[in-house]
Amino acid sequence: AKVDGRDVPLTLGYHKVTVDIRDQIARTVIEESFVNHTDATLEGVFQFPLPQDASISGFAMWIGDQLVEADVVEKQRAREIYETILREKRDPGLLEWSGGNIFKARVYPIFGHSEKRIKITYTQVLPMNGSQYRYSYALQSEMLRQNPLRELAVTVNIFSEVPLAKVVCPTHSARISAARNSAQVEFAAQEYTPTQDFEVEVDVGQSAPRTVLIPHRRGDDGYFLLTVNPPEAQRNPRALLADGPPLDLLVVVDTSGSIDRAQRKAQDRFLGFLFGSLGKNDRFRLVAADVETAWFRPDTNAPAGASMVPTEQNVAQAMDFLAGRVSLGWTDLGKTFAEVFKASKPSTQIIYLGDGIDTSGDSDPGAIVKLIKRIYAEAGGKGAVHVVATSSSFEPATVKTLAGLGGGSFRRLEGEAPERSAAMGLLDELTRPGIR
Repeated sequence: AKVDGRDVPLTLGYHKVTVDIRDQIARTVIEESFVNHTDATLEGVFQFPLPQDASISGFAMWIGDQLVEADVVEKQRAREIYETILREKRDPGLLEWSGGNIFKARVYPIFGHSEKRIKITYTQVLPMNGSQYRYSYALQSEMLRQNPLRELAVTVNIFSEVPLAKVVCPTHSARISAARNSAQVEFAAQEYTPTQDFEVEVDVGQSAPRTVLIPHRRGDDGYFLLTVNPPEAQRNPRALLADGPPLDLLVVVDTSGSIDRAQRKAQDRFLGFLFGSLGKNDRFRLVAADVETAWFRPDTNAPAGASMVPTEQNVAQAMDFLAGRVSLGWTDLGKTFAEVFKASKPSTQIIYLGDGIDTSGDSDPGAIVKLIKRIYAEAGGKGAVHVVATSSSFEPATVKTLAGLGGGSFRRLEGEAPERSAAMGLLDELTRPGIR
């Protein structure tokens, strides 16, 4: 909130999360309050990241003791309505998309020494991996490091057509009660500062369905969602990677100002597992992308973009090269991928570690998407792009476009040992592709 022209973080009072999961479809309802400890009446601005492929389905605000649901209107019209209600000194609330997967809620008034309550609802599809699917709720934030949550309550209700083999919460000491086709996971805390996101893993064992049909009727019409899961034999984890043709990896690491220290460490750990698992016949190239596109060269005489053997010396020098790049400035994705696609071959596997947020010029995701598609086509459409997001904040339109080039993939660092899991999962996919 603005206090005397300065941005001052408000305190979160209570944070209540209720999740209903029905056969991989998750509906998340968030109720939370913002506490104003000052004497002034404030307008609060709350920003939060949405999970990949999630959709906002509801926004509401308590006015007195009454919960008032929001209507969906065109963005500019919504802002005009908000400002009109604000001038009339009534209680307006506005939820709008502010780019990437970030939504912004504006709420007024938050009276001095009082609380303002809001409610946000979103839905998402949880992809099946073998016989398991995972639900993740982002809890970590800079604001909560400064001001702990007064009260946190997370409840996950699981309903399944097929019997549940196992339900676990690997991140928190939650209370779990389970029956044959349903389960409930509960976690509560007071004066709590989250150190990791909240996650629940659901395993349906041998009864994992090959297809799941979710219909939705509207009167006489409607639509349906059909998920198709690969045969389990292709998904069994193995200690060793499958043999196959040598890998040609071209790794693009975002080192711009939007990548903070925690994300840089996650990038380093991911690359350590990735490079450490390559064989003597595999080759790799490395690019750092920020205000410029910098190619790693083991020595000054090597040409830019030359492939390297993953020896201990080359890998160590590559990591030192990245360590010397300070997260600074903007990201020019068009310039970076123009060079990368030009240097790619049909067999090249391009791995992008970043958030997909372009800050060099036109920040419109639609324009960036069109530019990337055009650059890829003009370069001959060579290579597949695999995106690894190192945090919960990323530009979904851009990363999904990148991950769709050449039949690539998208994954986010989450769960236990996320960097190792993501690196080994990606390499397993590259050496033994599943069905698409």
